[in-house]
Amino acid sequence: MLEVLNSPVDTAVLGSGLLRELCYAVLKGESGAVPRRAFGVGNEIARTIDYLSTHLNEPVSIDDMAAHVDMSRAVFHRRFKEATTLSPLQFVKSR
Repeated sequence: MLEVLNSPVDTAVLGSGLLRELCYAVLKGESGAVPRRAFGVGNEIARTIDYLSTHLNEPVSIDDMAAHVDMSRAVFHRRFKEATTLSPLQFVKSR
């Protein structure tokens, strides 16, 4: 993939395919459990991140995020940090 980045033509033709292949390899590899758990289909944390992405210009509290996925504040906070390695507040600030 790094070699492809040196050529604008190769990047245009092969870039998205190689990126998809790299993502697939990561998800299927030893470390793939973390992103699969964080962004799997129907996952509450992935739904929360999607919700945050569409509400960037609005104040959103941890209680709002937890309620959005029907979790208690404590459970939501723990699961969010397990999935993203950031607390919900750190994640919102990073956005």
